[in-house]
Amino acid sequence: MAAENKKLQAILFDLSGNDTVKKINAVKELKVYGNESAIVPMLNILLTGPDEELRKEVIETLNTVKHTAVPKVLIEALLNPDFKTLRLVILTSMWNSGLDYGDFIPEIVQAATEGDMMDALECITIIENHEGDLMEAPLLEGQLVLKEYLSLHKTESSQRIDLLRELDAMLQLRIDNN
Repeated sequence: MAAENKKLQAILFDLSGNDTVKKINAVKELKVYGNESAIVPMLNILLTGPDEELRKEVIETLNTVKHTAVPKVLIEALLNPDFKTLRLVILTSMWNSGLDYGDFIPEIVQAATEGDMMDALECITIIENHEGDLMEAPLLEGQLVLKEYLSLHKTESSQRIDLLRELDAMLQLRIDNN
């Protein structure tokens, strides 16, 4: 365990450096040695506007990470204003990873209300593709967030609002089927 921790620390050190080749190799190593502690450093790399190869490697790693502690970290990043420009990347990685985000429905819905049309679409995809039953409490809380937002924007007409209404109907259907 100590050797793995040292390896991860070395990888995170390489991620924080200026050498793009070392960063790319470090991200590749995260697929084997990484855990949730590497999420924020990878998101920080994306904020810097890295070269295309590094960007692709980071996104691929985010999309395939399988640690059970990752959902909490990604949800925190999703709601963090510092990562607002990465919201779509974060949401896409959430549904690509196949991890369970069922407890975070309210936060996902909040991101849908704060984001653009593509963010709303990704939120729908996450909930739509969730395997298994969702607990009623997060569904109800998510629906409450959505209904409050929609009531404040009831005269607004846009594709994004239409998607949010679709999300509301989907949440209601999930609640009814519980």
